[in-house]
Amino acid sequence: MSFSLNLASNNTTDNIYLGATFDSYFTITNESNHYVRDVGLKVELLTSSQRLLLADNIVNGPIQQMEPGKVNEFVIKHEIKELGVHSIVCLYQYTTNEGEKRSFRKYYRFHVLNPFAVKTKVNNMGNGTVFLEVQIQNVAERFMFLERMKFEPGDVFDYKDLNYVQVIKVSELTQQERQYNNEKPISSSNQSELTIIPLERESIFGNNSYLNPHDIRQYLYMLTPKFGIEDRIARTSNALGKLDIVWRSNLGETGRLQTSQLSRKSPVLDEIELSVTSIPPLIQLEIPFKLGCRIRNRTNSTFKVLISAIKNKMGSILLSGPSSELLGELLPDGTIDFSLEFFPLSPGLQRIGGLKVTDMISGYTKEIDHFTDVFVLFS
Repeated sequence: MSFSLNLASNNTTDNIYLGATFDSYFTITNESNHYVRDVGLKVELLTSSQRLLLADNIVNGPIQQMEPGKVNEFVIKHEIKELGVHSIVCLYQYTTNEGEKRSFRKYYRFHVLNPFAVKTKVNNMGNGTVFLEVQIQNVAERFMFLERMKFEPGDVFDYKDLNYVQVIKVSELTQQERQYNNEKPISSSNQSELTIIPLERESIFGNNSYLNPHDIRQYLYMLTPKFGIEDRIARTSNALGKLDIVWRSNLGETGRLQTSQLSRKSPVLDEIELSVTSIPPLIQLEIPFKLGCRIRNRTNSTFKVLISAIKNKMGSILLSGPSSELLGELLPDGTIDFSLEFFPLSPGLQRIGGLKVTDMISGYTKEIDHFTDVFVLFS
C-alpha cells in the first residue's frame, strides 16, 4: 500500500520572518488500490526552546475511511514568535483493510529571521522628560512596507509622537466652484479665492512607508512623567515602553512584531538639583534679564542653602547684583523657587552656569557649570 503526505507553505523561500503567520497546506493522498480506515494526522512545531502542537486528529477526529485516490486537505496557521531553526514533525497513522495499524513521519525545516534591527538612543532631560530615538533598519532580503509603527509607553510615562507635523492646506476655488458649492459669489475682478483647509497630521516621512533592504529610518518620541506619579520613580524608571510594528513584504506576507521592553540606564539623581522654571521670551544684549529657578533637595536632611557665583566660570552671561544669596531652609525632598538676574555681554546662543550651591549646616557644596542656554539678540 502507498500513501503520500505533502506540505506547501506561503513562504516562497527556505526562510520566513519573525512575526509572520506561517500558513501551511497539508495533503494526504491514498495512492493504493484499497480503502484505509482511521486516518489521522498530528503536526508539531519544534523550536530551540519549545514543542508546539499545531494539529491533531488522531485521537478525537480521525478520518473514518479513505477510498483509493482520495485526497484530504488540512490548512494550519501559526504566528511565528521565535528566531532560529524551526522543524515541522508530521505523524501520519492509518489502519489497512486487513486491520493492520501503520504510521510514518515526515520532517520539514525552515529558518526564521529578523526582518528589522532596532536600536535606541536615550536623552534624559533635567526636568524628567526623556527623548527616545528609535532606529529601524530593514535587514530582510526584500522590500518591506511599514503598515503601522506604534509606540506603547511604560507605566509611568505619557508620550508625544514627534514623527508627525501639523500642516495647513490651501486650495483655490474658482467662481464656478463657489457657485456650485452654494457659496457667496465673488466679484468679476477677482475670479478665484484662497480657501484654508483645517490642520492635518502628516508623517515627516511622507506617504512612502517602503524600506529597501538595508534602509534605515529614525523615529523620535518625547516621554514625560504621568501626572500623579512620584517624581523620583518617574525619573529613575528604566522601562520606557515597547514598539508595535505591523509590516508587509513585497511578496504579500504580513507580520506583526512587538519589541521587548525598551530600557535605559537609570540616571543617578543629584542630591541637589537646580533647574529653570521660566525664561524671558526676549533677551537683548547688555540688558539685564531674570530667570525663574527652582532648587530641589533629594536627600533626607534639611539644608540651609546659599547660592553664589563663580565668576571665572560664567563666560558671557554674568550674575547681576550680589554675588551670593541665602535662600533659607530646604526640607528633605522639598523645593525653593527663586529668581536670578543676569547680564548678557555677547549676542547669540550663550551658556549659563558658574554657580555654586552650599549647605551652611553640613558644608556640602556643588558647582553647577551649566544649567541652561539662552539666545541673546542685539538690542
